[in-house]
Amino acid sequence: MHSLAATGSNLHQQSTSEIQSASEEIQSKIDDFKHESLAALAQSTKLYQILAQPLAEMAGPRVDGQEDTIAEQIALLRDDFASADARIELLHEQWQSCVRAEQDAWKRLTDDEDEPRQELDLQDLVDATEGIMDAGETEIKNIESEYAEYIQIESLKVMQTLMEG
Repeated sequence: MHSLAATGSNLHQQSTSEIQSASEEIQSKIDDFKHESLAALAQSTKLYQILAQPLAEMAGPRVDGQEDTIAEQIALLRDDFASADARIELLHEQWQSCVRAEQDAWKRLTDDEDEPRQELDLQDLVDATEGIMDAGETEIKNIESEYAEYIQIESLKVMQTLMEG
């Protein structure tokens, strides 16, 4: 009987030792997972701060002291883009009008069937066409410089945010 008690005691001690070893191994894996989770959380927090920073800067106080929301800022940007699109469309229509006027002028200049024909002053036509083209080019350059400036400002904000992060 003593042998049975010794065997039971050994079995109990061995089982307890294996359970304790497994428990320590599980705790070690839990600790490793905890450290990995904290590292991932810190990294995601840093990424979120980088992404959120420009939005927070955009949503600054208005004249009345209220905070602009991101949706309001996006709506304002959409309005700006719509206005720019309308300006581009207007310039395109003006350009097409100039092309049609030039085609009509060339047609009248080269059409032999109109008798008697009034002689056109070619230099006046060239000067008028160049004036219209210069005005259109100036307007396009103004639009391009406005957008280049806007893009540069936004790029600097992003770079500053990334460097601070």
